[in-house]
Amino acid sequence: MAALETQLWQLVDLVRHNQQDAAAAHVLAAGADRDVTDLGVKVDANRQAINALGSRPQDASIAWRGRWTRGSPRCAESSTPPPLGESKSSAC
Repeated sequence: MAALETQLWQLVDLVRHNQQDAAAAHVLAAGADRDVTDLGVKVDANRQAINALGSRPQDASIAWRGRWTRGSPRCAESSTPPPLGESKSSAC
């Protein structure tokens, strides 16, 4: 009979431990869910910003290119910005 009581108490302890693990997993899952939601909000905001840049008027794009073509005749030949690491004055 004593062996049966010992096994019963071990089982009770195991169940209690499993309940604590389940509660901890629930808290972690809720935190992960909030993180995923926050990430979704950030992705949506970035997508809206990118879409807004893509839908700007054509005149704005031409005006931007005009900033690079003003200056020396060499710059006027190219409508592309200077290579990365070079300033406008050193490239033109």
